[in-house]
Amino acid sequence: AIQIDAAINPGNSGGPALFQNQVVGVAFQNLQHAENIGYIIPVPIIKRFLEDVSRHGRYSGVTALGITCQAMENLQLREYFRMPAGIS
Repeated sequence: AIQIDAAINPGNSGGPALFQNQVVGVAFQNLQHAENIGYIIPVPIIKRFLEDVSRHGRYSGVTALGITCQAMENLQLREYFRMPAGIS
């Protein structure tokens, strides 16, 4: 999903997300009390879903790269990786 800074009301969830008169995804609302935050499911993900269900009767998902983020706020961790002061 891609986060966008647009309000998506419950009645609009599931509608097309447009950019320059092109459908770029399907809009959906995730956080009920968050203001002006919405999400879209991009067209390539929707196409993959529809193709999987059509061919195999189920959705197998997409490959994950296995990349994670590590906060570097811990002083010992910063020292271990020899991070100079002022870099985050």
